[in-house]
Amino acid sequence: MPGDSTSDNQMQLCIIQTAPASKYSGEVSEGEPFSDYYMELYDRQERLLLGYNASDSVLNQKRVSKCDDKGNMVELAIYDNNESLQNRIVCEYDDNDNISGFIRYDSANAVETSRAYEYGSEENMTEFRHYNSQGELQNKIVYEYDSSGNMVEWTRYDKYDDCDGRQIIDYDENGNVIKQDYYSGSGNLYETVNYNADGSIEESIHYSGDGSVYSRQTNAYLQYDEHQNWTKCMLSKKVYGGTELFVQYRTIVYYGDGCNLD
Repeated sequence: MPGDSTSDNQMQLCIIQTAPASKYSGEVSEGEPFSDYYMELYDRQERLLLGYNASDSVLNQKRVSKCDDKGNMVELAIYDNNESLQNRIVCEYDDNDNISGFIRYDSANAVETSRAYEYGSEENMTEFRHYNSQGELQNKIVYEYDSSGNMVEWTRYDKYDDCDGRQIIDYDENGNVIKQDYYSGSGNLYETVNYNADGSIEESIHYSGDGSVYSRQTNAYLQYDEHQNWTKCMLSKKVYGGTELFVQYRTIVYYGDGCNLD
C-alpha cells in the first residue's frame, strides 16, 4: 500500500463509507451515504486481518485497543452508542512479531470466528486457516512467492480441501504490484485488477462465465492524507452500457496514533 514506510505510519484500521453520485454538465453531486460501512483491520505489515460490513454508524462507535510493549495490537473492543460491547478481537503474535492467531468474539463473549497464520523462513506468510465458532476449519489459503519475496500466487481451499479460488499477482521491475487476476475454483477468470504507479487500484474488470466483460470500474483518487494514503475516491462503474458513479470516503487510524482509538 502507498504511504510512509515507518511503523508508526502503518494503517491499523480503515472505515470506508460509500455514497451515490451523479454528474451533470461536468459537475458532480453526491447523494446521502449508504447506511452500510466497511471496516478493515491491518497488522503492522499492513496485511489485511479482517474486513467486514457494518450496518451501524461505525464512525460513531467507540473503539478501544490494547497493545503490547512492541506496539502490536493485542485486543480491539468495539462498543455501540450505548456503551454496550458489540465485538472483541484478540490477536496473538510469534517471536518475530508476526500475527499468529486471531479470535473474534460477539457481544456475549462467545467465539464468532478464529484464524491461524503460518510463516516460512523469510517470514512470508505461507498459510492462513479460517475456523468457525465451533473451531471447525472452513477454508485455508496457501501462498507462493518468487525469489525476491513477492507473493505471486495464492490458492484457497474449502473445508473439503477442494480448490475454491486462486489469485495470480504480477509485478513491475521495481517490485510494485501492477495486476491481479482472480480465478474461480473451476479455473474461470472472473476479475482483473490493475494498479497505478503508487499501488492504488486504477481499474477492476469483472467477467461473466463465458469470458465476456460484465462490468468495468475505474477509480479516480481525489484526496490523500499526510501519509499519501487516499481518503476520497470517485468510482465510475460501467455495466451493460450504463454508468454508475459513487464516492468513497476512507477514515484511517494509524498505529502511530496510539492504542486508544477513540
